[in-house]
Amino acid sequence: MDELVEQVRQLDQQGRSAKAIARTLGVGVRDVVGVLNGAVQVSVSGRGEPRCWVNAGWSRSVDLEGTPQWTSLDPGASDAEEVRGLVAVLVAADSARSAKAQVAGFLLDVWCLGVKNALPPEPMTPSQLAAHRHAYFSAFEGHVQVPAALARALVFGAADYARELGFAPEADFDAAAVVLGEPAGPSPIRFGRDGKPFYVNGPYDDPEAIMRTLRHAVGDDGFHYTLAFPE
Repeated sequence: MDELVEQVRQLDQQGRSAKAIARTLGVGVRDVVGVLNGAVQVSVSGRGEPRCWVNAGWSRSVDLEGTPQWTSLDPGASDAEEVRGLVAVLVAADSARSAKAQVAGFLLDVWCLGVKNALPPEPMTPSQLAAHRHAYFSAFEGHVQVPAALARALVFGAADYARELGFAPEADFDAAAVVLGEPAGPSPIRFGRDGKPFYVNGPYDDPEAIMRTLRHAVGDDGFHYTLAFPE
């Protein structure tokens, strides 16, 4: 194990991503992230918390009745042109031994499917992070920095909501979630739309399979849907 730790750390210092290190060493991404996490400062106490950003307008996509104080963290919400169920979250956990941060990302379907995409941690310098952050939120109307507690509530809450409906998080979720730390408890954010799952299909979805899963979980009248991409 000590040999693996040393190999992972050497490759990390070369600027390799967690996926690239895993491929080079023939191990799982989660094993690599576990080693890297030993050097990442992440806590729930307020010190060493990861830096987190979400897309502007995110608060219009969820129900914040249980946490009204968080609505003020989205000053551009009223200017959003449309409400949609996709929320992007970017997380950067500072390293204890270098100027590079471990950066992970999540694309959430907060109305139905939970974690649609997850990017495992990659080491980035401040300038690399700035460029990546700009590109990451380019499909949205900007982004805002938020407390780690809010990011955890969004990411882990969306994952739990989708699991209850029968949808597992994207394959790289566990590896990416390492930089967030552990959730303090159940998310105070309410997911879905108007109290029910609302499915909007993506270009690579299997709508029939997803709606079968929804019918099994909540019944024919327990969800809404719209087909943005005709089959």
